[in-house]
Amino acid sequence: MGDKVVQKNILLTGPPGCGKSTIIEKIVQRINLPCTGFFTREMRERGRRVGFSMVPENENVVVVVDEIGKMECFSAMFRQGLLRVLNSPNTVVASIALKGDAFINAIKKRPDSRLIRVFEKNRDVLAEEVLRWRSGADLGRLRTGT
Repeated sequence: MGDKVVQKNILLTGPPGCGKSTIIEKIVQRINLPCTGFFTREMRERGRRVGFSMVPENENVVVVVDEIGKMECFSAMFRQGLLRVLNSPNTVVASIALKGDAFINAIKKRPDSRLIRVFEKNRDVLAEEVLRWRSGADLGRLRTGT
């Protein structure tokens, strides 16, 4: 039997202005773990910047990314750093563009990430439901708007 992939990351998607950032703020205010914003630590080799590290040294830190969008993804360093943090043991809570290129679409399809579509009808309850889901209660009952 294959190992079941744990969905440790939460990706909120929807059109601009639907409430993704507000939901993330509510989650951060109530989460019982330390959180860090999009943490970018410069990585240098021979005095030259070669990238950024966004992975916290402690795996009990939630990484918040607002947002994974078209402009951000123009940066190769952003894309590389994002993949490092998504592949780390840390939980990532992020907003991600509703539409995007192949990179954004691949992030949305990651088996270790829960993609949640934000609608006007679910945005007021999503923060609470995400917190319950992450604590192990009501797994699979998250209102995704479908």
